[in-house]
Amino acid sequence: MRASVRLALGARRDTCIDCAKCAKACPALLPVDKLITVRSPECTACLECVTVCPEQGALWLSAGGRRPMPAWVLAAAMAVIFLGIVGYARWTGRWATDIPSQVYDNLIPRAGEFSHRSPFLRTFSLLGASNPVEC
Repeated sequence: MRASVRLALGARRDTCIDCAKCAKACPALLPVDKLITVRSPECTACLECVTVCPEQGALWLSAGGRRPMPAWVLAAAMAVIFLGIVGYARWTGRWATDIPSQVYDNLIPRAGEFSHRSPFLRTFSLLGASNPVEC
């Protein structure tokens, strides 16, 4: 059994003025204005819809169907998770490299000079395409 916290975007239809600004602002093109709760994997919790909503309290983000969660709580939780993973990786020695810092100092300013061909581009080239674009 897998435990998870589900983020959901809630809406109060009694305060909604049906302006559809939330749906227009959604980068995932979700019909936020038509739903009471958005529980879609495409929702990235960017809160664009909440930001553009002219009615205070009409849209909110919640975790697990509980009360509304402020945006800073989501940002703080993401930071804690990220820093926790990085800290654990460093503590256990998995965030280390044997490459000397002089090599990094030399390579980083020249990063734009390097590229690698993807398998797609090799296949594209073998099919007779002229001058495939490097990525």
